Amino acid sequence: MNKLIYSALSILNYSCLIYYFNFKEIIALSFIFMMFLLNHFALYVAMSDMLGIRVNSTIIPSWLLLALKLFFLVIAFYIAVLKFGNSSIILVFSYIFQLIILAISTKRVVTKN
Repeated sequence: MNKLIYSALSILNYSCLIYYFNFKEIIALSFIFMMFLLNHFALYVAMSDMLGIRVNSTIIPSWLLLALKLFFLVIAFYIAVLKFGNSSIILVFSYIFQLIILAISTKRVVTKN
């Protein structure tokens, strides 16, 4: 995972969210964005372990990480709908952009025979 690309684009995404919501709900936005990042971390670690790319070195097994991933996502969108109502679609787009960032910053090394 290229951490520089992921960090830079994540900061850009978060800055755009703060700009859109005019600093009014910075605590809720920070919590939702933190849930997005935890979701991606759990996805990255669990899938890397399951695909054999990297061994899971955390104390949490991969199956539990996948369950936590779903939990983080449900909590984030629940708070988004409660707090932002109709504007929560912007957060859905932000999450999709975060997934694209994760895909761009993650590369798989394929060995040729």
